[in-house]
Amino acid sequence: MAIIPGKLAWLLWRLRAMEKGEWKSRLVEVYHKRTETRFLGKISKLRPDLKAGIRRYPVLPTKQAAPADLKVAVGTEADRILSGEWDCLHGQILRVPDPPDWVADPLNSVRFPEVTRAHRIDHRNLPDGMDVRLVWEINRWTQIVRLSQAAWLDDDGKMAQKAISWLENWLDVNPLGVGLNWTSPMEPAIRLINFSWIHALLSDAGFSAEADALANRILPSHTAWVWRYRSAGSSANNHLIGELAGLAIAVSRWPDLTDLSATPEKLADLLGREILTQFAGDGGNREQALHYHLFAWEMAYQGIEALKTAGAVFPNAVELRMRKAAAFFAKLAEDGWDFGDSDDAHVTPFYNKEKTSVCEWKAFLGANPTPEELSGFDFWLGARELDSTLAGNADSWTVFPESGIACWEAHDLKLRFDASPLGFLKMAAHGHLDALHLSIWKSGVPVVVDPGTGGYFASAHERSYLTSAAAHNGPRFPDQSLYPSRRGSFLWERHHPIPEILADSHSPHPDSNTVMARWAPCRSSPEATRSISPGNDRVVVSDHCADHEFEVFWQLATGWELESASPCSWNFISGGICLSIEVTGARESEVTPDTGLTDVSLRGLVSSAFGKYHRAPFLCLRSCPGETLSTTFAFTRKS
Repeated sequence: MAIIPGKLAWLLWRLRAMEKGEWKSRLVEVYHKRTETRFLGKISKLRPDLKAGIRRYPVLPTKQAAPADLKVAVGTEADRILSGEWDCLHGQILRVPDPPDWVADPLNSVRFPEVTRAHRIDHRNLPDGMDVRLVWEINRWTQIVRLSQAAWLDDDGKMAQKAISWLENWLDVNPLGVGLNWTSPMEPAIRLINFSWIHALLSDAGFSAEADALANRILPSHTAWVWRYRSAGSSANNHLIGELAGLAIAVSRWPDLTDLSATPEKLADLLGREILTQFAGDGGNREQALHYHLFAWEMAYQGIEALKTAGAVFPNAVELRMRKAAAFFAKLAEDGWDFGDSDDAHVTPFYNKEKTSVCEWKAFLGANPTPEELSGFDFWLGARELDSTLAGNADSWTVFPESGIACWEAHDLKLRFDASPLGFLKMAAHGHLDALHLSIWKSGVPVVVDPGTGGYFASAHERSYLTSAAAHNGPRFPDQSLYPSRRGSFLWERHHPIPEILADSHSPHPDSNTVMARWAPCRSSPEATRSISPGNDRVVVSDHCADHEFEVFWQLATGWELESASPCSWNFISGGICLSIEVTGARESEVTPDTGLTDVSLRGLVSSAFGKYHRAPFLCLRSCPGETLSTTFAFTRKS
């Protein structure tokens, strides 16, 4: 039997994952690529004058109302940006020269110097361990927005001039349709969103002529490109929301751009339908990736607000879905250790600090806000209508039945239980094999965690592990053929059956506050059940599969150290918290402390931020046939 080469095999699986009717949009895409030279020539001949008719999105707040801590945070970060230290990717620092190297992966210190048409570049397979996602990060102009904010808040002409010179340099290095920064239409869409803020800030700071000159060079090419190559079919995940939002903001601020894309009314209809498609009725995002939930929500929110200024009207169902989605994130998010894929991306820097941006977003979206946490978001975006239906009671589970997620918070404990579908559309691009996974936090400290994402294209081996059932905290069967297989960075061969969350009355602990779910990785496989009973400083997890052996893997977060062990119990410590794990019903166990990144096995590998890898302790348990495997997590304070 002949072996199909890797790229051809991926293509065949990709064709199988196409949605019904997608062939038409793919044929249009092929036509667009074949006629691209003519399109580029047409755009190059445009001589726009976009000064007239500017609408008011974004609406800048009153400068004098800026909170003092926000001004300090913006000024401090802007100074660091000028010094070459860019805060990105959940607290990482990227070293970036002046002017930035727009075709470099700053985390891996490699660059892509080839000058060629974007659609001829295989951005999934770049040389020398380069990950295009890290190139895109510095080309979204987030830091240029920050410089513009500093210029506007502090009347700092130096910051404004630097923002202008970097944009001019970007245009010289990245002509339309050439190079890595045009390979995904979402990237120019995000630049449209951020340039709208840059233009508003610089114009109000006294640099309107320079801002208008940049607008005339940037906007026609970006708008036409995004509309021409917008995502469709099985590729229409959060990318399509971002593309529509970028176009929405551009045509709302510069109405003349409608001729290169679509009317505000049409964009409102498309964006509204996509919001209802990608966000479930209970507020969860169907991609089953928590940070992408926030990413898509942020883009959608800005797009909606912009189109409203252009006179577009959204149905009540769309407005309600956005409030539900905001409340979902506020309920489930913690600082790091998301479920599903996470590239730790943000669009526009409304936060005070990038490192604390998730906590600031969480506060803004409705989770026990404090004035300090709300200052940046309230200032830039203004007040928003919150959804108060998820307040809940202490000692009770909040269940999102359509999204398949349950959450419990009380006694300084937080639990997040996953009984969700694999992901969105046939590709399930950003989903992980995390069915029946449980994450636990104690006093805000991560205890057992989702292993993270790692990287995308340049870390195939690590990505394959981090997305697998073997890396997640759920019961699993030794036969890997039962589970869906990953056929590419964003491509699963099939979906697994959807887990079922059961009512408390089905629980083996009917008198306790227990949630229970059951799931089989495929229709022909045995079924596993998991029940979780939290209490004061204690969580009891019971796993069962009739007449079949299975394993349970518990991945601890970084920072926990093994203090002592016996055959059925283990004690760990992190800071002032002591964790005792006791097990019944296991015939075999394996525990390991941090073994370092040089260990050949990937077990214990975790990723706290995109592109960052660590080793952390784990506990692997093997069941006795036919018995319930019970794990008790108990917490005490170190004296």
